[in-house]
Amino acid sequence: MITWIKEKGIVGAKLVAVNTDANHLRITKADRRILIGANLTKGLGCGGYPELGARALLESADKVIQEIADANIIFLVAGLGGGTGTGAITALSEELRRRFAESPVPRLVIGVVTLPFEVETARMEIAKKGLDRLKKSCDTVVVIDNNRLVKIAGNLPFKEALGVANTTIGKFIKGITETITTASLINLDYADLRAIMQGAGLASIGVGEGTGEGRGLQPLSMVGRVLQTVRFLPLLRRWRMVLRRG
Repeated sequence: MITWIKEKGIVGAKLVAVNTDANHLRITKADRRILIGANLTKGLGCGGYPELGARALLESADKVIQEIADANIIFLVAGLGGGTGTGAITALSEELRRRFAESPVPRLVIGVVTLPFEVETARMEIAKKGLDRLKKSCDTVVVIDNNRLVKIAGNLPFKEALGVANTTIGKFIKGITETITTASLINLDYADLRAIMQGAGLASIGVGEGTGEGRGLQPLSMVGRVLQTVRFLPLLRRWRMVLRRG
């Protein structure tokens, strides 16, 4: 997911990749790559144990948080169900909440996660526990369900099917970041986004695009398209839709 965003390019954001697996981290494209828990895992990963992932993050918490301390919006992106993804993202979100609790600078922490396939029962159980913790420590958690990939990916090869989730997440993060950091006809600033997403709980996302003459002059029409996308896109889990004004 981080590599997808890096390859597409993003304005106004720093991409920080965190992993316990040194080999996987080495091929990840990001602005900054941090090997966490080097003394604990020796760069070999967590073997599917989220407790180990959490300990690895806490071992390197100062180094990670130093890279993102100046950010107003922090996206925490991971695949739930494994050791590093589940353990590290929950430990980091809880550590951010603790350290920034008394900060005079308000920050928005948004979790963006994928769920494993239901046939992976052990991984799904780990993912659900991780998601429950994230809901308590993040302002908003966006969930992408891999089980719904088959409904929109058809007969695509497995790697390409997973790319659908990466594209959805990448467009979401890139779209929000660049809407805030670059000038446009439709103005959205950090205060607007924070009013909408602070304490919002679970969320779904949709991406709308306009083409042709006047594409930037029809915001209400685009909002309608996005709402339709959120309601009917098979990739997203079915949460009750609540409209937030901003």
